Amino acid sequence: MPVEPMGWVPPAPASASLTALPLHDEPRTVPYGSWCADEGTRECAPARRGDRLVTLVAHLSDLHVTEPRWSARGEITPKRVLGKLSWHLRRRHEHRPEVLELLARDLDRAAPDRVLITGDVTNQGLPAELREGGRWLDRLGGPQRVFLVPGNHDVYVPGSSVALAQAWARFPAPTADGCEPRVDVEGDLALVGVSSARATPPLFATGRVGRHARLRLERCLRRLAGGGLARVVLIHHPPWAGGISRRRVLEDAQPLRDLLARAGAGLVLHGHVHKTVFSETPGPDGPIPVVGVPSASALGRRGPERRARYHLLRRIRGGGFECRIRVLSADGTRFTDGGQCQLGGGDARSADR
Repeated sequence: MPVEPMGWVPPAPASASLTALPLHDEPRTVPYGSWCADEGTRECAPARRGDRLVTLVAHLSDLHVTEPRWSARGEITPKRVLGKLSWHLRRRHEHRPEVLELLARDLDRAAPDRVLITGDVTNQGLPAELREGGRWLDRLGGPQRVFLVPGNHDVYVPGSSVALAQAWARFPAPTADGCEPRVDVEGDLALVGVSSARATPPLFATGRVGRHARLRLERCLRRLAGGGLARVVLIHHPPWAGGISRRRVLEDAQPLRDLLARAGAGLVLHGHVHKTVFSETPGPDGPIPVVGVPSASALGRRGPERRARYHLLRRIRGGGFECRIRVLSADGTRFTDGGQCQLGGGDARSADR
């Protein structure tokens, strides 16, 4: 349903001076109000970055502009050889750094409170790519603004998640081996990031959340419910199986949807499919919107629906979200208005509290 422009002006960024929760026997500090709900955690009350009534966030995904360069023999695997061939023949012509720079400039003008990135910053998760990707994350807002979950290209081969955690230590992200979900509170939003990224064999790009991570996610969503916050779940793979190749699906999509049906959420954001997707999944208080975006760097050579986009989202009175679409122009020189819509919210009951 279209909505009229509301004439909002984004507020100034909040301070990032925060104290994290103790997670283990001894407290540890996690920057920027984030924390990781490990298996022994009984509470789900992350630090709050801001107390604004309305928070503006930008959602983008699948940057894919880093060049896969091998610097050591141990970095070369059969999957990476095939992936580099794909990059040379196709991906480097579609995913362009100049497009991502145009997006970054448009993002500077929009001035969102947070920039939500649902994975695939890199192509193969190589050390050189992770360093280059870190520079792009700084360009898109830095640790104070960027909220990140990894994608399958970031966790490309076994051991990639460890390299990712080390290279992007300033950007804490949920990983398959110990730190998920990640939770931040920004104004009226609770941002809940969970990893679906797993190293897979060649020619596969499937994802999986995993049983233990789903249990922790459900506990967090339940504890965050009813506090006046809209719970926004970020994941790379979409939580559905239809309309996508079996080689690229989220393997435990149905258990994740069952979890959301029980615990609820206000909104689910994803990437991976390189298209704009507006769908929904059942929730205890009504359908939960599920929204995906195309690659943030795509020229759209395979069709205009794949041209780079990002979404500006804010919560609206009465529940739900306003979504404003920013899209790369047909001539590839700027980002323009791509329309707007109103999304129902699964957390509608707490909207006016």
